[in-house]
Amino acid sequence: MTAASKGGMFVAGLVLGLLLAGGLAATWHRHRVPPQTPTPPVDKRIRVLVCGDCMVGMSCPYLAALLPESYVVTQEAENTQTSTSILAHIQEYILGRQPDVLVLDCGVHDLTRLKPDQPPETAPELYDATLRQILKLVRRYSPHTRIVFIPIAPTIGDAWEANYPRKSISAYNALAEQACQDFHVAVFPLPDAVKAEKDGIHPTDSGYEALARGLRDWIVADQAAPAGK
Repeated sequence: MTAASKGGMFVAGLVLGLLLAGGLAATWHRHRVPPQTPTPPVDKRIRVLVCGDCMVGMSCPYLAALLPESYVVTQEAENTQTSTSILAHIQEYILGRQPDVLVLDCGVHDLTRLKPDQPPETAPELYDATLRQILKLVRRYSPHTRIVFIPIAPTIGDAWEANYPRKSISAYNALAEQACQDFHVAVFPLPDAVKAEKDGIHPTDSGYEALARGLRDWIVADQAAPAGK
């Protein structure tokens, strides 16, 4: 065998060895590297968060059913109780969720008097300061969130007057309206159908549905409005 033949056989063997090594490496790579998990699709629906007492809590299922499919409605709890409770859990309830729309409702449990001769659960000055802090934190840490505040519905009859005085309802609503005005937050006008007809303090199912319909109309119109309006 000539030197040239030996050289050719050497080169051919080297090429074959490289091809085999490459094939084995590719086979090993296919079996060793786990398949990549597909990135889940981004949920582009408008996120509506309901946070407040049973007035909005009981309206939430109606609101979820009434809004278009481009919206998703969630709530932290059916009743988040007082303003101080919301502030204490604001990261869990609101900020950590970064909603597009926040339906906020607090006040009736703040003004509650367990006994006629006892002070309210939350003094007016503390309620005012707490609500302002809630609005301030949402504005700072979730600036894109559109907020709509639900005022306290008036009671009917005298059965609850000792625990939920009408004078207190008016006073706490006035504090909330001023705070909302200062933070450029919309105050939702309660529809006439939202009355405490069930037991003097809670609306009937038709009242909760009426509230949800009104909120649906406000949210859809607000989202359709040009930015900055």
